[in-house]
Amino acid sequence: MTIFLTANNASTTLAGAISASATTCALAPGTGANFPNPGAGQQFAMTFVDAATGLNNEIVYVTGRSGDTITSMVRAQEGTTAKSWLAGDLANNFYTQGQDAAKAQIPGVQNNSYTYAADTGAANAYAVALSPAPTLAQGAIVGFTAAHANTGASTLAVNGGTAYPIWGSAHSAIQGGEIIANGYVEVEYNPTLNGGNPVYILLENTGGATQVSPATASQHAVQFGQVAGVVGSVRNLVMSVTAASATATLTADEIIVETALGGLRYCLPSFSKTINLATTGAGGMDTGTAPVSGFVALYAIYNPTTGASALVAQNASTLRTNVYSGANMPAGYTASALLSVWPTNGSGQFVIGMQRDRDIGIANVAVLGSSSIVSGASLSLTSNIPVNAVTVSGSLSVNSTALSNITLAVLESTVGVGYQQITGTVAAGTGFGGTFNRLKLSSAQTMVYSTASSSGTPTFTIFVSGYSI
Repeated sequence: MTIFLTANNASTTLAGAISASATTCALAPGTGANFPNPGAGQQFAMTFVDAATGLNNEIVYVTGRSGDTITSMVRAQEGTTAKSWLAGDLANNFYTQGQDAAKAQIPGVQNNSYTYAADTGAANAYAVALSPAPTLAQGAIVGFTAAHANTGASTLAVNGGTAYPIWGSAHSAIQGGEIIANGYVEVEYNPTLNGGNPVYILLENTGGATQVSPATASQHAVQFGQVAGVVGSVRNLVMSVTAASATATLTADEIIVETALGGLRYCLPSFSKTINLATTGAGGMDTGTAPVSGFVALYAIYNPTTGASALVAQNASTLRTNVYSGANMPAGYTASALLSVWPTNGSGQFVIGMQRDRDIGIANVAVLGSSSIVSGASLSLTSNIPVNAVTVSGSLSVNSTALSNITLAVLESTVGVGYQQITGTVAAGTGFGGTFNRLKLSSAQTMVYSTASSSGTPTFTIFVSGYSI
């Protein structure tokens, strides 16, 4: 709205004649300073009156003055007609009806009626009609009281125009619950943010949820998915390798990743990613080639800026941290979580196996075949389970050449805790077996076992068929 300026008793004469189409004029020397000096969005009313009769007049709106020269004026205002004027005709800053009309618009500014209207649309499809109808431009503000709550992505149409999407403060489509019935909503028109496709940015939404970007520093507000969970926590993680292969797919309902232990946290829903040990970068090895007859650690990784997630593999010949700590994280990925440590064969491929959550099953392999009677002996499993394994599972079997009372036990440490055993009497040439489950490891890749036999030559066998990380 243009503002009218006024000056007390500003009156002069024209220094020269002007035509009916002129947009500039000269005032009597030294009198220009008596009149207002309009700036941007300002003007003043000037009334020309003929000096001869005082009966002819024309109202003009002056938008620019420099000294004694009117540099810009709009002719024939408020129902008057543009005329030619003579030097000496009067030029006065009189009060006019147009200024009264402008004053009448002030309540419209005070009650916000130019930018506010009640919503007349439907849930998720809001509509308002402003008066007067606006010409939408970058930064235009529109407010409305919503007639309905939103249940998902929503649009707004202004004065019957195109319905453009409503985005939240994080610059993505609103999801539901941001707008409530009878709540006040204020949006900003932005025609450039969405690649040239206009959107309305939600600035205020009383009573509704506020969309926030992912937190990237300690003092930032966090998204809902960042406020709970422990790094590496998973729900319904599954990975199955039915034949040795360089590729495998890992799925999970949810995975919690972090930027560091105790750092920023993100929840990755509906995770389903494939890893290829023959490549590098996101979806492959972090660097180099897959180890041969070793182990690879698999990390879920996340890029908070793009929302992209992937798997990355790392040689697990040594203990791997719960958050990726190598020097080769793919660019842009800042959060991660250790999900698996899997054996590889002589070709650097995944061996046959099955993982559910943190438990990994592998093909049954004998790790002990002995006739020795021992108590609290250590058994190395370096070729069978990774350094990250915290439990081991498998089976036990015994037999003897003579009738014998025989025992094979596995323990969690040399001090005799976590005892799991098979024990009984065997006839000559016979034996029996059993299982042990989730035996905790007090030392990496090492279990403890004890044996006993009353007669004959015994055979004690231990098989490993799985571990947890």
